Amino acid sequence: MAEQQMQQQQMRTGPPATMAESAQEAMADILAVRKRERESWDAFWKLTKLEAGENLFKLYRYYAWRVVDIVPTWVRENIVEPLHDKFRWPYYHYKFPRIPSIDECKVGDEACRYEANFQYMLDRLVDSNILLILQENLQRCEKYYYGDYRRCIDARDEYEENELNYFIKLNYSYFSFNLRFKINGELLSITDVLQAYMKQKHRLIWERRHPRIMELRAKAYEKYKENLAKGVYDDFFYNRGTIFSFRKYQTGWSRNIQQRKPALSRDDISQDPQRLKEEQDLRAQGKLAYRMDEYKFWEQYP
Repeated sequence: MAEQQMQQQQMRTGPPATMAESAQEAMADILAVRKRERESWDAFWKLTKLEAGENLFKLYRYYAWRVVDIVPTWVRENIVEPLHDKFRWPYYHYKFPRIPSIDECKVGDEACRYEANFQYMLDRLVDSNILLILQENLQRCEKYYYGDYRRCIDARDEYEENELNYFIKLNYSYFSFNLRFKINGELLSITDVLQAYMKQKHRLIWERRHPRIMELRAKAYEKYKENLAKGVYDDFFYNRGTIFSFRKYQTGWSRNIQQRKPALSRDDISQDPQRLKEEQDLRAQGKLAYRMDEYKFWEQYP
């Protein structure tokens, strides 16, 4: 019984060595934060005194505030903080164990699939909140600089890259802040973990079957990052080809309002000269709609 209680206690708090190391790391972080705060306050008072200059009123205000600040600062640094460090309550982050993923479940094991599905929904919730934080950072930056996207290149690049990875990983319908409209993915918001797993598996198979395309994508990504470091930003790098009709080369509403770039295109016409003519003939016959979600393209192009 005693051994079982000890094991349960270690599962809650961790082994003693890990607890001591965690306490030391937490204390080091606290001391580092205090040091930065004191350095910033010292710099603030030095700057305030320099700004006062020889102005008697500003000097009087500086010394008055300095006298008022000295007493509580001394009490906190010499009495309050040592007491906090001496009688600090231990706090431990509970680490939830990872559930086995769907690829580890046996065929017919519904309990394992049920747990993997809840783990998938939890991961999706975490990823969506991370994307929401990046979106709020971008909105805050654009609002602060009154829509001047050149000052928010880093925030926009970080958001667009994570948005693309989020769509690739989960691939279900969601609203894109960058494109200002809802992206219709292959998977719905009520997707099961098995469907998402099969989608990712098919993507890996496609990437393995098209090594040349993946090589060109890697080179384009490296070139984009090099240009970004030089201050050259491509607004359509991550969402190139997102706004398009199926095999449609020109769309009237695919222009960027800020940069006035040319319309998006999925493929180069020179690579497939007959496709544009076929599309125009189908549209003339009324068999091809202007938007991708208005018709079943898999029936038009077997």
